[in-house]
Amino acid sequence: EQLQKEGLLTEETRLIWEMILPERLKRMYDILQQRTRYVTVLTEAVDDPHNQAAVLRTAEAFGVQDVYVVAGRAPFQPNPLETRHADKWLTLRQQPDIVTAIQDLQAKGYRVYASYLGEGTIRLCDIDVSQPTALLFGNEHSGVSQEAIRVA
Repeated sequence: EQLQKEGLLTEETRLIWEMILPERLKRMYDILQQRTRYVTVLTEAVDDPHNQAAVLRTAEAFGVQDVYVVAGRAPFQPNPLETRHADKWLTLRQQPDIVTAIQDLQAKGYRVYASYLGEGTIRLCDIDVSQPTALLFGNEHSGVSQEAIRVA
């Protein structure tokens, strides 16, 4: 009943959740409550559907709730066989462009770190996670855009 009030169980999914024992539903709810929004992932132009799926599976495995996506040349359509339904447990937030995505995260209090191998980089273990943190990953071939590096 509580899950219905919170909007987690909807009429669209009634046939499914009515078959699940209340104890199991509670266990699922408890696990989902442990997920984090303190760390999030932002992808820029990750075009390969297999890589898109890998990002979602990894975020889900680490308990990251929100994944922000800026599409590249290809639409963000992760391979459903590869996601293993991880996307069903995540909140995907499509963004119109990388600058808007980074600025929105910064406005929410996130510090955005771009994966980058050039001058002035810091090691992953040296990232200050004392405030909400967004990890930005770029395209499989060209990496994170210069525009993203400038704003992050």
